[in-house]
Amino acid sequence: MTVVMSLRILCGGVAGADVVKLQSTLAALGYNPGVIDGIFGGRTAAAVVQFQKDNGLLPDEIVGPITWKYLQRIRLPKKDSEIKWKFTTTGSQRTIKDRAGRIVSVPRVIKRAFATSPMGSIILYSLCPYKMVGWNNVPRFTENRYILPQCQSLPGLGGWYGRNTGNTEGILQLHPDVLIGMGDVTPAKISKADRIQQQLGIPVVLIDAPMAKMDEACEFMGALLGERTRAHELAEYCRNTIVDVSARAARIPKEKRVKVYYAEGVKGLHTEPEGSRHIEVLSLVGGDNVAKLPLNEGVGMSPVSLRELLLWNPEVILAWGEGQGGYYQGILTDPSWRGLRAVQQNRVYQIPSAPFNWLDRPPSINRILGVKWLGNLLYPDVFNYNMVEEVREFFIKFYHCNLSGAEARVLLAQKKF
Repeated sequence: MTVVMSLRILCGGVAGADVVKLQSTLAALGYNPGVIDGIFGGRTAAAVVQFQKDNGLLPDEIVGPITWKYLQRIRLPKKDSEIKWKFTTTGSQRTIKDRAGRIVSVPRVIKRAFATSPMGSIILYSLCPYKMVGWNNVPRFTENRYILPQCQSLPGLGGWYGRNTGNTEGILQLHPDVLIGMGDVTPAKISKADRIQQQLGIPVVLIDAPMAKMDEACEFMGALLGERTRAHELAEYCRNTIVDVSARAARIPKEKRVKVYYAEGVKGLHTEPEGSRHIEVLSLVGGDNVAKLPLNEGVGMSPVSLRELLLWNPEVILAWGEGQGGYYQGILTDPSWRGLRAVQQNRVYQIPSAPFNWLDRPPSINRILGVKWLGNLLYPDVFNYNMVEEVREFFIKFYHCNLSGAEARVLLAQKKF
């Protein structure tokens, strides 16, 4: 297909729907513009420069008529979802190329699957719960309220994420046809997947799932597991949400962006700087992350001093609840936090976490609901969703759970909708 765009000249600092189109096109062509948020920032500028260099253009970071012309005339590669994730089938086996580029042989029909991290387990549950052989951690009572009865008693088998390891003996006893590793695709994770596959004799398929490509992750997993129709439904919801949220966020002037601190850990003194996949929801809705820190690779959770936090003085604080090992109640009552504007103005919010966190940890499909929740929280006039109905729709679609309006309001917790 050919992309048709406006010819507005774009450069660093501008924002708008045409920047969203620019970022989406660059991403589709293989150039990484960062979060598709409608803001022409440093990563977008770097992607533009690389595109200009590759096409013999002046690398000036400005998308003017000539750069637009080149972007418009290049045919975008077909999305994997458009070619229906074609796999090669021979007898009872299929040969696939996973999202890390690894060639993996899997059964033609997959009846049993295990995801090696919570991120993958949640999407696997959303897509085809009856094919799950286990969770990474046994769901808690508060989580089981939203999970199908036949999945509540599935065993906890650990997994290979963060500092965790999988219960290899338990996994082997349940005979999954495939192991699914979802998350960032790095050389270390590719090496680990190869090692696990060799050790267990079970194919391991890697799937990347940044927020902007959650739809593709759903489509790929659906093709792998023989659940294309269901996967397409979930992918469409993800795709439409990202496009809608990005367009709304692009309308927020830079000077109106709310300054937000994301409080992680038992004392609330760990956080995520810009660029961390654990803060993608905040970036996408146009929040201004106050944490100006080096990126802590791996598990994240950069340490913060209370002195730094007082200097940043955020307008809003987002915190884990105590059930997740967070410090929400402590932030409200600890005298050392009282000097913060967010505490003084009662703008400290516990992140919804039923059945799993809507913002992060695990950074899974719940974030698709989380962007609507957080956008509505920070900018209610821009993200003017009916959040009760949004929650109900999401839960029936992704959790097979029909909530009442009252139950949805309980999940939304601290804000009246």
